Amino acid sequence: MELENLNEADFGEEVHVDIKEEAFETARCTKCNRKMREIITDFELPGRELTLHISASKCQKCGKEMLNGRQAEKFQYMLLLIDAVKDNAKIKFERAMNYDGKSFFIRFPQELTAGWDKDMVTEIMPITNNELVIHVHKT
Repeated sequence: MELENLNEADFGEEVHVDIKEEAFETARCTKCNRKMREIITDFELPGRELTLHISASKCQKCGKEMLNGRQAEKFQYMLLLIDAVKDNAKIKFERAMNYDGKSFFIRFPQELTAGWDKDMVTEIMPITNNELVIHVHKT
């Protein structure tokens, strides 16, 4: 059973979920349990010529800064993009470019396409004339 395809019948009975009112409050410091405030912080990437300005939470008492889950995912994605652009990607596939008389196209390796289906769409974002970011996702 896939989590994103769950429906009411999968539970067999009615399910109630209680969400505490404070669940959507400002983050709390894991060190001193104080409320944290939202800030924009500069993060210099080691070994790279870039500084990222990222949204984070900062404890007013001890100064600890942390990212929430969404911010951490964005940060990790940015690091992967930077490595790929600088030709430091951990995994690479080389494929021949094909031409059908009208358009150029490439075939994706089977190792990358596990779990893909015909209803997915592709976003192509040019970085330069010869470098692209391809995002494949469900509609």
